[in-house]
Amino acid sequence: SETESETESETESETESETESETESETESETETETETEIETGGDNAVHGRAAAFFATQPSYFQPLADTRPPGGLEAMDSATCGACHPDQLAEWRDSIHARAWDDDQYQAELTKDPGIRWICINCHLPLYDQQPRLPVGLTDGDLRQPILVDNPRHDETLRDDAIGCAACHVREGWVEGPTGQAADAPHRTRASESLTTPGFCTRCHGVEVYVDQLDMVCAFATGREWEAWRAAQPEGAETRCQDCHMPDVSHRRWVGAEPASGSHHAFPGSLIPKRPADAAAFDELRSIFPEGVEMAVAHTPGSPGGDGQVRITLTNANAGHAVPTGDPERYLELHATVHAGGAQVAGRSEVIRATFEWHPKPKLLSDNRLAPGEARTFSLPYSAPAGDPTVRVEAELHKYRIEESALQYHHLEGEVVPGRLSSRLEWTSAPAP
Repeated sequence: SETESETESETESETESETESETESETESETETETETEIETGGDNAVHGRAAAFFATQPSYFQPLADTRPPGGLEAMDSATCGACHPDQLAEWRDSIHARAWDDDQYQAELTKDPGIRWICINCHLPLYDQQPRLPVGLTDGDLRQPILVDNPRHDETLRDDAIGCAACHVREGWVEGPTGQAADAPHRTRASESLTTPGFCTRCHGVEVYVDQLDMVCAFATGREWEAWRAAQPEGAETRCQDCHMPDVSHRRWVGAEPASGSHHAFPGSLIPKRPADAAAFDELRSIFPEGVEMAVAHTPGSPGGDGQVRITLTNANAGHAVPTGDPERYLELHATVHAGGAQVAGRSEVIRATFEWHPKPKLLSDNRLAPGEARTFSLPYSAPAGDPTVRVEAELHKYRIEESALQYHHLEGEVVPGRLSSRLEWTSAPAP
């Protein structure tokens, strides 16, 4: 149909070759290749065991997290189940980018470009085995675009729709893990996890930089490397983790019946660009908790009447331990600044800050002018001062975007996703002449 994409892949053998491509839903397509004999599932453990054996032959960034089951005392791992005892954390998470990691319309549109590698691209968005409707157990002729997929007997659609939910971070090997593990009367098994508070816990997904030659595919999520470089330049003993900025302490209840106490916020708003227009109001409320990474300032050198003056706009990556923008290479900043004097605009400037790639025939980074951590960059606006009133007025806006206009139109996502937002606005007027 007009909204479904299909992929055909051929498998040759001595007796027969057959290819079958199926569409699971109106928005999902996956590739399944039949072998000469029917795949014997042999129950839950057999399917997951075969998938685990296959994943063990692949790089870590092609794999979901290790297989796990609901912790003892819980019948399910979906976030609503967790939220029955942890409603404050659930409410914070529901507005998060993590909660939209699967049903994000932009992401779903991107998946349709190359359905054969879908099994690779879903692992950071559906990191638990039970979230994935089908699991790969091998490759046909070693071709990464021809995975042998089998139905997952433990697929949990509710858990799938959570995307990066509670269990994705807090459930390991049948345990619920937390920073302290202090919950002796919890209805499930608990233990402390040091890794949960480390940057490496985040960069497993937010630090994947790899080029796959067989696929001409690149993942360019450099946030982890950017943070490592920034940390190495910090004074000895200084330690700022991803969680310090992205999970700041707030007052909320750790569980039902507990008194409010300091704990990590679970909204994960990223760059504070909501995925959908309906989420915009919730994100606006988060701005008081999560500061902008880039700060903007103005300086002015006045000119005598009829002479030359200059306005300088400085952008400083003051609050991020990584480049801004970071992550998805489609993200970019736009600066627009104007200078007015004598009742007219006398100068203007626009700048785009981003990493620019060439995607075909092979992915290649062409340029990168993003703001490094701590970097201050100044943009000059020279002007000729008019005679008469020497008052100068400056207006500047910094916008951030997650998707280009061309991609928005290509995927027919106008009105469905939020492409960007105003990050900061500056208005400045010079002091009147004495």
